[in-house]
Amino acid sequence: MNELEAGLYTKLVAGTALVALLGGTKIYNGLAPQGVSLPYLLFSQQSGVADNATPTRSEDFLYQVKGLSASGMAAAGSIASAIDTLLHNTTLTVSGWVNYSIRRERHVRFEETESGERISHAGAVYRIRISQ
Repeated sequence: MNELEAGLYTKLVAGTALVALLGGTKIYNGLAPQGVSLPYLLFSQQSGVADNATPTRSEDFLYQVKGLSASGMAAAGSIASAIDTLLHNTTLTVSGWVNYSIRRERHVRFEETESGERISHAGAVYRIRISQ
């Protein structure tokens, strides 16, 4: 949902501590542009369902939000902490919707090697609920 992703991006880019850790507004939906330097942040929708429990239109989404770093898991973990401060138990501004809940559900933490470089990933999956 474009409105939700715009609200999520706006919330993350407004986090001055997070932007400082990233060395700029390197926050991307889905994939980072080719050639962008680490560290950066990726967010992506994992699932989304219509919640038809009441007559009010509401949606329930899971978004993975994580930091990637070539400086080790501690650096990626610092990015994850800054993300969590911005998102867990807060709300977003979503055009045409009311965001009534954001909750961290699962932690994300792993390392991979790409072109001989070790990349650390740390963050979480957040449940984001919106209604009209």
